[in-house]
Parts: sequence; structure tokens; C-alpha cells
Amino acid sequence: MSARATKGRPWAIALTRDFRWPAAIATFDGGGVTIRFSTIPDSPISPFHATLNMKLSLFANALGLAYYAFSTEAERDMLLAMVADKERDLLVSREDGWLEGRVQQARARGYAVRDPRTEPRNSATIAVPIMHGDRVAATIGLTFFRKAVSAEDAELYVAALKRTAAMVGEQIVRLEDVGDTRPDGQLTPAPR
Repeated sequence: MSARATKGRPWAIALTRDFRWPAAIATFDGGGVTIRFSTIPDSPISPFHATLNMKLSLFANALGLAYYAFSTEAERDMLLAMVADKERDLLVSREDGWLEGRVQQARARGYAVRDPRTEPRNSATIAVPIMHGDRVAATIGLTFFRKAVSAEDAELYVAALKRTAAMVGEQIVRLEDVGDTRPDGQLTPAPR
């Protein structure tokens, strides 16, 4: 599990405890995002059996789009060039301006959603970036069955995800200021 996903683990578990739906944290991984932590085992109503280490599209999946859309313009240009071949079929299958529209919509809303044409179509994901300064460190999202969630419920999820992402981002900064923990739990002093 990535160090940044580890820092968000307690908050992801709290989201699932509060809303029952599974939460996931993803980090950038060679042209997409990979789910590094998931609360599927803690969710009594998960649409999936397992997603840990699943690699997702930067453009069609909410966790990926939250990374791509909230990156700087220069980073988006670099990412687009990096994944153009891999995502070519997806980009060709969508109408002109599809990606730009998704980015603009995500940035205006403050969150990303899974493209409704992306399988599985009976579920949806809402995701937000976990920021470290002006850079996206990771993304966090909730997945749910579309027909089980009202617009009002989705608004509650978005607000909770944004609060959670802000707290995780603050913790990343604090831990870098005072030192970080090693995988064995021991504190590693911050460089001076």
C-alpha cells in the first residue's frame, strides 16, 4: 500500500462506517490510477467484490478523472501525451470535446464522477482529489448503486469526501513537517 493511501485509511474507513458504501483511495501509476486502499471488506452493500490494486482510466473513471482534472494544466498536457496511446480507443469512441467537458465539469463541481457509459453501469463513483499544496497526491471516492442514492444523498457524500480529502491533505503536510512513519510503525525524523 502506498504511503499516501495509508495516511487516508482511517478516514476512508470512517466514510464507509458513516455511509455504508465502500470508499477507495487511488494514486497515480504509470498512465492511470491504481486503487491502493479499499473499504470493500467493511461495506455491507458494496457493488464490487474486490478492487484493491485495480488500475483505472484517468478519463472514464472518477478516481482517475479526479487526479487528471485537478492537476495543473501543464501536468494534464504531460499526462495526456503519456496515456494517449493507451486511452486512444476510449477517446475516439467519445464525442469531440468529451474529455475537456468532463474536466471543466469536475473542476466547476469540485469532484469527478465515473462516465455513465463505463462499466459497470449499475453503479457510480464520486471522487475528489487529495491535494498536497497545488499538486494532486491521491484521490478518494465512494462507490454506490445508482438507483439506491438520491441527489440529496450524493450531495452529502460529496461534502464528506471534500472534508475527508482536506483532512488527509493536512495530515500529509503535518507528517512531512515532523517526520513520517516507516512501514514498521517507527517514526522517521523529518530531514533538516
